[in-house]
Amino acid sequence: MEEQEIDLVDYIKVIMKRKWAIIGITIGAIIIGGILTFFSPRAYKVSAILEIGQIDIGRASASGRIITFIPETPTELQEKIQQGTYDKILQEKSGIENIPKIEVSVPKDTNLITMEIESYDSQEGKKILETLASIIIENHAKLFKEQKDFIQEEIKKEELKISILEKSKSLPELQYLYVEHLSRIDELKNNLATATETQLIKSPSENPISKSILINIIITGLLGIFIGFLLAFFQEFLEKNKERLK
Repeated sequence: MEEQEIDLVDYIKVIMKRKWAIIGITIGAIIIGGILTFFSPRAYKVSAILEIGQIDIGRASASGRIITFIPETPTELQEKIQQGTYDKILQEKSGIENIPKIEVSVPKDTNLITMEIESYDSQEGKKILETLASIIIENHAKLFKEQKDFIQEEIKKEELKISILEKSKSLPELQYLYVEHLSRIDELKNNLATATETQLIKSPSENPISKSILINIIITGLLGIFIGFLLAFFQEFLEKNKERLK
C-alpha cells in the first residue's frame, strides 16, 4: 500500500514538474485540430424523393375489390438500392467509378422513398441520385406501358361488344348489357386518367453537414494530454537514466 502511494506521489511530481510542457502540447494539439477541422473539405448530404406510381387495372370478380398495379413496393426498391443492385449501371450511366453508399428510407404508409448520399462533392452526389432516379423511372415506365396497353385493349373489346349490341334487333332486351359495357369503358378510361407513373417529386438538393469543431477540439485535446503525459514520463526516464544510457 505504501509503495503504491509512493508511486502515485512520484507520478504527480512528474506531472507537476512537466506541467507547462503538457499544457503546451495540449494547447498545440487543440489549435492544430481546430485548424484542420476548419480548413477540411465541407461534406454535404444530398437527398431526393421518389414516388412510385400506381394504376388501377380492374376489380376482383368475387369481392369487387379494386386491383392496383405497382411496379414494386417501396420496401422492395429500398432493398435493391441498398444491396447495390443498381451500382454497375449507375457507374456506366453516370461515369462515376466509386458509387458511395446510398441510404434509403421509406415513410410509413406511402409510396415514397427518400434517397440520401453523403459526399464532399455535392454536384457528384446530385448526379448519382438523378441518374439512379432516371434508371428506376425508365424501368417502371416500361411496366406501366404494358398495363396501359392492356387497358386500351380491354376498352376496344368493350367497344366491340357495344357495337354488336347496337346492331342487334333485341337491343331493348339487352339494355342492361349495353349499360354494363358502357360503365366498364368509363371505369377503364378513368383508370388511365388517374394513373400516376413513378416520378421524382423532390429533385436532388444538398445541405452542408455542420463540422463538429467542438467534438474535434475535445478529441485532439485529450490526445494532446495523453501525448504530453507520455513525453513527460519519457523525458523523466531519460533524465534519471542518462548515466546508464551513456
